[in-house]
Amino acid sequence: MTTVAVVIPTHNRPELLAVAVDSVLSQQLPADVTVRAVIVDDASDPPAAEALGELADAVVIIRNDTPRGPAAARNQGASAIDADLVAFLDDDDRWLPGKVQACLSAFNAYPDAALVFHQVAFDWGRHNGAPRMRVVPNPVGRMLHRQPPHIDGVVVPSHVHKSVRFDESFLAAEDLDYLLRLATSGRVVELSAVLAVLGTPVEFPSAISIASRIAGRRRFQEKHAVLFDRKAKAYSDLRIGHQYRHLGSKGSAAGAFALAMVRKPLWAAPWKGLLGLALSDRQVARIARSLQRWRPGQPPTAD
Repeated sequence: MTTVAVVIPTHNRPELLAVAVDSVLSQQLPADVTVRAVIVDDASDPPAAEALGELADAVVIIRNDTPRGPAAARNQGASAIDADLVAFLDDDDRWLPGKVQACLSAFNAYPDAALVFHQVAFDWGRHNGAPRMRVVPNPVGRMLHRQPPHIDGVVVPSHVHKSVRFDESFLAAEDLDYLLRLATSGRVVELSAVLAVLGTPVEFPSAISIASRIAGRRRFQEKHAVLFDRKAKAYSDLRIGHQYRHLGSKGSAAGAFALAMVRKPLWAAPWKGLLGLALSDRQVARIARSLQRWRPGQPPTAD
C-alpha cells in the first residue's frame, strides 16, 4: 500500500478551499494507493472545518490559533501523516484528473528520485493526457536559471522531505529555497503535462505582500550565493523587476531589469520588462517579435 499525504495550507479562503480539497479527493487511484489530505488551517476566519462542511470528515485538519506562515504550515502537515510520498496544493488551486497516477508512474520508473514535478498553468486546455517524463540533467540550474516548479506540482518521498523540510525563517520564497535544496538531494524527474491549475481570483489576493516576496527572493539569493552564477543572478534580477513593477515602483523595477541586462545582454526578457514600463503590452509584443526575427533559430524566451 502506498500512501500519499497532500498538504494544503489555508488562510481565509473558504470559498476556494473546498474546490482544492475536492480536486484531491476525486482523484482516480489504484486499489493499493491511498491519498490523505491534510488541511493546515493557519488561523482562518471562519475556521476551515466550518468552511469545508461535509468534506471535513474526509480530511485531517490541523488548526493554528495564530498564523505561522506557509513554510511552517507545510512542515506541520507533512509531519501529521505517516506517508510514503508528500505532495502540496495551495488553497486557491486545483489538481487535474490523473495527477496522482502520473506522479506515481514517475516514481515507479525512477524509485530513487528525490523530486518529481509537473507543469502548472492557468489554462485548463493545456492538459494533454499522458505526460512524457525525463530526468533533469542539471537540476540546480533548472531551479535557478528559469521559473522553478510551482509547489502544486511537487511530489517528494517522505524521507527526503524529512531531511530537507521548509525553512520556517522564510516569510516568502520558502518554496524556492525548498526546491533548490531538493535539487541537490538526488535525481529530479520532470513530467511534461499540466496536471494542476492556478486559480486565484482578484477578490482573493495572497496574504503574502509583494514587498515580502522581494525580500524573500533577495534572502534566497544570499543564502545560496555560492550556487548563483551570472545567469542565475540575471534571472533573479528579472523576477525582482517584475515584482517591483506589480508594486508600482517603476524606478526600482527599471533598476532590476537594467541589472539583468548587464549580466546577460543578449537575453530578451529584461529588455521586454524595461520596455513594458513605458509601452503597452501590444507594443512590447511587436518589438519582441522583431527581436525574434533578428535572432533567427532562437526559441522565444519565457519571462
